[in-house]
Amino acid sequence: MKPLPNLLGFLLLLMLCESARRSRAARAQQVADFSVAGYLPEYRFAADLGFAAGQLTDLILFSAKPTKSGLLTSFLTPENFAAAKRHSGETRLLLSVGGAGRSENFYAVSTDAGARQKLVASLLRLVDLHSLSGADFDWEAPSTPAEAGAYVRLLNEVHAAFGGRGLLLSVALHAGQALPEGGFEAVDRVNLMAYDMVAGGGSHAELGKVKEAVSRLLAAGCPREKIVVGIPLYGRRERSPGEVRTYAEIVDAMTHTPAEPGDPRARPLAERVAPALASTSSHDGYLFDGRSAAQLKTAWAKREGLGGVFFWEVGQDKLEPGVSVLEAAALVGNGTVEVDNVEGAGQARPTVAQEGIRERRRREGKRGGYQAPVVPDEEKAREAKESKKAKRRKRRGYDQGEL
Repeated sequence: MKPLPNLLGFLLLLMLCESARRSRAARAQQVADFSVAGYLPEYRFAADLGFAAGQLTDLILFSAKPTKSGLLTSFLTPENFAAAKRHSGETRLLLSVGGAGRSENFYAVSTDAGARQKLVASLLRLVDLHSLSGADFDWEAPSTPAEAGAYVRLLNEVHAAFGGRGLLLSVALHAGQALPEGGFEAVDRVNLMAYDMVAGGGSHAELGKVKEAVSRLLAAGCPREKIVVGIPLYGRRERSPGEVRTYAEIVDAMTHTPAEPGDPRARPLAERVAPALASTSSHDGYLFDGRSAAQLKTAWAKREGLGGVFFWEVGQDKLEPGVSVLEAAALVGNGTVEVDNVEGAGQARPTVAQEGIRERRRREGKRGGYQAPVVPDEEKAREAKESKKAKRRKRRGYDQGEL
C-alpha cells in the first residue's frame, strides 16, 4: 500500500503539466489570431461600450500607474472594470500599465529587483480580481540604453509570471522606437503607435509613413506576426498639427441636425455621412483616418502577415453602425469584407458569405443590422438617386452644403 502516495503525486504532476500545456496552447491561439484592439481610457466610459466591444478582439483598459515601490495605482475604478466586463462578451480585456504622463516611475521600478517583484504581484492581483486576459506596458519612453535594458528586465519578469497562466503581454512603442536584445522575445505583441508622425507634412498617419515605421521595427528585430499597427481616431489640422479633432467631432461637423421634425434631411446618420466619408479623409483642414482608410490599413496589415491593428482611442470614434471606424476595420479583420487594390485607394467589397447574407435580406425584405458595402453597380444607382434628391432639395430651397 505504500506506493499509493507516489502514484497520487505522479497523477498530480501529470494534471499540472496538462494544465500548463493547455494554458500555453490557449495563449498561442490568442496570439495567432489577427487582433483588432482598442484602448479605452478611464475618462471615456460614457461611450457605447457594448457596440465598441462588439467590434474588437481586445479592449485595453487605460490605465494603471506604477509607484516607485512597485505597487500599481489604478486610474480605473471598480465600476469601470465591472462595466467593461459586463459589455465585453467574448472580447478580451487587458490592463494598460503606464502611458503618457504616467511613466515617470518606470525606471525606479525596473532597476530594483524588489520593486519589480512587487509590480508583478500587484499586476497579477488586478488581473485575477477583474478576470483580465493580460496587460499592455507603455513606458513613454526610455531615453537611454540603461533605461531600455532595465525595461526589458521588467518585461521578462512579467512574461515569466504570465506564461503559465495563459495571459497576454503586449508593449506599446512609438514609431522609430525599439527594444534591445531580449525585448521582443518577452512580449506577445508590439503595439506600434503609427501616428503623430507630423514630420514631412501630410497626414500624421498616412499609409506611406506607417509602412516606413513597420519596416524600421522589422529591421530592429521584431517578428512580423507580433506587430499590431496603431490607427488614430482623431485628425490633425494639416497646417497646424497641434490642433486636434476626434473622429466623432469631425463627423458631427460634417452633418446637419434639422430644426423641424419630418424635414427630408433627417435621414439616418450613416445615410447622410457615409458617401462623404467613403471619398475623403479630410474636413475643414483636418486630416484623419476614416472608414476607408482604416479598412485599407487593416487589409494591408493582414496581407503583410502582421498581428493586427489597434485604435487610440475607442471614445473618439462615432460609435454608430455604418459610421464607426472600429466597425469598418473589424469587418476586414474578421474576413466579412475584403479590400481590393491594397496598394492603391482600395475598394471594399463583401465576401461571398456576406453577399449571401445580403441577398437573403433582400429576398426577405428585412432591414437593419450591418449592410455590406455597395458594389460598383449599386454605387452608380445610388449616386443617380442622390443626384435626383439633390435637385429636388434645390428646387425646395434647401442648403446644398449639408450631408
